[in-house]
Amino acid sequence: MFKRTADQTGIIASALCAAHCAVGALLVGLVGTGRLVFSERLEQAFAGVAVVIAAGALVQGYLTHRSRLPLALGAVGILLISASRLLEFDVAWAESTLSISGALTLVSAHVVNLRARRQAHLDCCPRT
Repeated sequence: MFKRTADQTGIIASALCAAHCAVGALLVGLVGTGRLVFSERLEQAFAGVAVVIAAGALVQGYLTHRSRLPLALGAVGILLISASRLLEFDVAWAESTLSISGALTLVSAHVVNLRARRQAHLDCCPRT
């Protein structure tokens, strides 16, 4: 039976967050209607889910493999997403750029974490 890990779920959630931000920015830029389709609550939900999953998965991964790189990437991603949600911007593209960058950084953090966890498992329990 297929079991999805927290990192795999985090990759999906973060990628959906980035896609949502990109599509919203395109709709605003091209048609001027992105804000009608994408509400503030939906944006907060995408960001919140991605951040919560990342925090849990990356800390759990660190406890397994002790690599700081996934935590550092995750912290940068969370900081970028948080900045996009909390700061006021004079230009429309700044918020989307920060959100997309943060979400893609979280995807990278999950991928690095997943690989480090798999390597830690192979180091501790080699196949015979």
